[in-house]
Amino acid sequence: MADYSYDTEKAVAQSMIAKFGRTIFIVSTVKTGSAYNPIISENTKAIKAIQKNYKNSEIDGSLIQSDDKRFLIYSTDAISTENKILDDGIKYSIVNVKTVMPGDTNIIYEIQARK
Repeated sequence: MADYSYDTEKAVAQSMIAKFGRTIFIVSTVKTGSAYNPIISENTKAIKAIQKNYKNSEIDGSLIQSDDKRFLIYSTDAISTENKILDDGIKYSIVNVKTVMPGDTNIIYEIQARK
């Protein structure tokens, strides 16, 4: 039996994000200089994302809070909780990152972000 390719699903996800998403920024912290006197700066990368609110039934007040946002993005760069999201002038911490990755094909990231 041949391996299944998820290229079609990946293309559809990218197309939907490109069509219905808006530009946000992924912010990463970069440390340069010596370990005892580091220079810390932020790099921002523009990326398209679909922002969704969590459903009331998903909000438990602990793991998912009422102001948390869900971002669906496609990125060739890895996204982690060390990054931040800048959306419409508001900086969000990334609480959780789920990678939708059937097999070895990264389709999208589902990010839980909090003010």
